Parts: sequence; C-alpha cells; structure tokens
Amino acid sequence: MIEEKNEIYKLVYVLMALAILLIPFNNLPYLNNILKELSFSATSYPMLILITIMAIYILKESKVVKVKDKSIYILITFVILCFIFSVLNISDIMTNSFKGKTGIRRFVFQYPMLVFGAVTSYCFYYFLRRTKITLWTIRRWVLFSTIIASAYGFIEMLNMLNIIDTSEILKAVSKVIQLYARGELYPRGIRTVCGEASYFGMYAAFVLPWILSYIYTEKEYWKKGISVVYALYFIALVLLSKSRMGLLIFWLEFIIFAIGIIIMRGNWKKKLITVLLFPLVFLTSNIVNKVGFTEEVQYENTASNATVGAVVESLNDENNMSNVARFSMMKAAFRIGNQHLLTGVGVGQYAFYATDNVESDDYRSSEVTRWLDPEQTQYWPTVFALHARIYAENGIICFLIWVALWAYIGISLLIRYIKYNDIKTLILMSSVAGVLLACFNIDTYIYYPLWILIGLYWRFGKENIEENSGERDEEIFFNYGDLWKRKRGRKLS
Repeated sequence: MIEEKNEIYKLVYVLMALAILLIPFNNLPYLNNILKELSFSATSYPMLILITIMAIYILKESKVVKVKDKSIYILITFVILCFIFSVLNISDIMTNSFKGKTGIRRFVFQYPMLVFGAVTSYCFYYFLRRTKITLWTIRRWVLFSTIIASAYGFIEMLNMLNIIDTSEILKAVSKVIQLYARGELYPRGIRTVCGEASYFGMYAAFVLPWILSYIYTEKEYWKKGISVVYALYFIALVLLSKSRMGLLIFWLEFIIFAIGIIIMRGNWKKKLITVLLFPLVFLTSNIVNKVGFTEEVQYENTASNATVGAVVESLNDENNMSNVARFSMMKAAFRIGNQHLLTGVGVGQYAFYATDNVESDDYRSSEVTRWLDPEQTQYWPTVFALHARIYAENGIICFLIWVALWAYIGISLLIRYIKYNDIKTLILMSSVAGVLLACFNIDTYIYYPLWILIGLYWRFGKENIEENSGERDEEIFFNYGDLWKRKRGRKLS
C-alpha cells in the first residue's frame, strides 16, 4: 500500500485532486495537433501522468488491482467489441474520405479516446484502492472545483446584469483558457471557465449533487446556512447559463436528489430541509427570470426563461433551427445504425455516412449545410449525442452493452440506497443520472465525469467495498506475474 508520507502517494494525491479541480476547464486552446481531443480538457494532463504512474506500478509489481464488480466485464466487453466490429468494417474504413480526412485516420485517433476513457475509470479505482482517499475527500475537491468556476461566473454575472463592466477581464481570461469565442465576450449567457454555456451545464450535471449534499451533512447550523446559500448561488449560475440542456439537467437532478431525501427512512430533519428547499429554489428561479431573462432570445439554442416548460417548448419547436440541426444529426445516426445493425460503421466513421442520411428538409438549417458541405473543411459533422453515436458506429450489440453497463450501475446504486439510505450513494446515483442525460448533448468519449463516476462507483458504490477497510494485499491484488510463471512451468521464488 502507498503510505500517506510516501512521495509517490503525495504526487498521486495532488494529481487526482487536479483531475477533479480542472474538470470545468474543458475548452483549452493548446496542443490540439499533438493530443487531439485530449487537449481540450485540462483534466487530461494530470490523467496522463496518473496513468503513466499506474502503468509503472503494474509492470514493476506484476499485479493489478481487482475490481470487485461485474460491470468491469461489461465495460471491457464493450471496448473490445468496438474494436472488433471496426476491424470487420476495415474495407470501408480504408476507403472513407470526407473534407480531407480519411476513415483510417479517424479510427486511429478516435478509438484510443474510448480506451483512454475506460483506463481513466480503472486508474481512479486503482489509486482509490491503494490510498486513503475517501469519497468525502473527492467531494471536497469537487467543491473547490465549483468555487473556481463560481468565482469566474460571478465576474460574468456582474457584466451580464450590467452591474459592473468586467468585459476586459473576461476577454483577457478567455484568451488564455477558452477556444470558443477566444478573447471575446461570450454572448449567450454564463459559461464560467467552460467552453460554452452548454458545457457548463454538462459540468453542473456532475457536481450539483455533491454541492447539495453539504446541506444535509454539515452539523453546525451556520455551515448548513452557508451550504444552502452557496447551492442556490450555483443553481442561479446554471439558470443564467440559459443552456436548455443545462436547465433540463438541473431540474432532473434536483428532483431526483430531493425524492431520494424524502423517501429516506427516518431523519425528519433532512426531509424538512428538503421541503423548505423547494420554495427557495423556485424563488431563485423567479428572481433569475426577472433579472437575467429581460432581453429577447437571440440564439435558438438558449432558453427563453429558467423553467422546464420553456425548455420543453423550445425543444419541441420544429421551426427552431438549432433543433433542426441537432435532431437531424441524431436521426442520421439512428438511420446509419439501422442500416448497419450488427457491427455499425466503425469507431469515428459517423461523419462519412451523415450526408446520405439527412433529409433534404434538414438543409434549411445553415449549420447542417456547413457541416455537410465538403468545401467548408473547418466544420465537421457531429452527432451531439454519445448514445446515438455508439449505435451508429458500433451497432446494436455494442449499444445494448453500453445500456447494460449503465443499467447495472444505476440499479446497483438504487438497491444500495434502498438498503442503506446513505447520502454517499444518493450523490453517486444523482450524478450518474445527470451525466447520462448530458451525453445527449455531447458525442466525445473525452467527457471525464462519465469515466470518473465509473471509477467512484467501483470503489464506493458496492456494499462489500468500504472506505479505509484495511483490506489485505491478497484481497486487493491479482498477481498476474505469478500466474504467468505458473503457466510457463516456472517455480515461484
């Protein structure tokens, strides 16, 4: 076991903390030519070092840390089948070409992203089992991460509400940390340190339950009060993002978390807090509506006000060009999946088939035209939904395995919560629900909350794995080095 005083442990502790703290920095403008999709997220950099350290330890010790959950086999099966089915499509992949990019190039750069995501899950689990890092430690890192985002969001809010002109500060910082609208004043609502308002919504999907949990775990009343105020402030920032997906995720997560508290056995104080929290949240929503939504909506992918009804109405608007663009890409993905049902078209190959699978009416969206026009090489077709992408690129079998993975995790967490009624499980369960919904807004595999949550579930989401349980080495490790020696008929030293 790595001891706390050990220098490597200290380094691992810092790197894991940074991996959490830097999650909202998801649109960096550096090293794209070298690291590709990994370059956009600041979390990639500590993760690359962590994975390297893990690989060194595994090779040095000839041991891997055992995952005590069947979902590991589901994930491994998914990753392997994605590769096998892509190989079965290799003849088409070799001939695919669009906007100067080839099918083989896309596969070579995209499949490693999937592998990297899965390795991230295991890496988190690996070091959580070998160190004394608890879920409450992770929560503290998440809190600090939100404070960084919230502080910058406050500067944005001052400018957005015309309280103080902070535009020059925002432009200067944006030039350093953001690729989209780099060095410019972002026009579509609060995005904090994230790339876009919708990216902030996807970040909030991960962190919101962790923030809410402080309201129920702090003992002193003054700390509870601060926790309530901070949670409401963060919620206000999410609402002021004006991101339709962000608003939808917030309301879903808040309701799930609240229901989880209300059905909790006993503990009437927590239930009372939840009952009182509802009117405070609705009051916050009304205030945000009055002060933050005073101007007419200029961008079709933003909400007209901070209510679920407004979001649903906007998403159902067939004349909304943002809807036309995004839904057309998703529908194209399902058509591609239906045409290549068993094996899909191969990892990274969606864009090569998109043109033939959009309807003529979809071209009324200028975005669709830009994405599918071979002459406009700066724009690349995207699915906007990871789940739909998996169906198109990997086929029905892989898609069902992907669904099975998250169904297994979700049901396991639900069973554990019903059995133990612990706030830790509720945090993980709510966060998983929000992150999965966020995957309808993004199609990259480099969405770190997705993979980090799997690692946290493996470590803290099972009743037979307790924090700081003091497991013996033989309970933690699988010694593949000894197994290899036995298979070769060599004596063990």
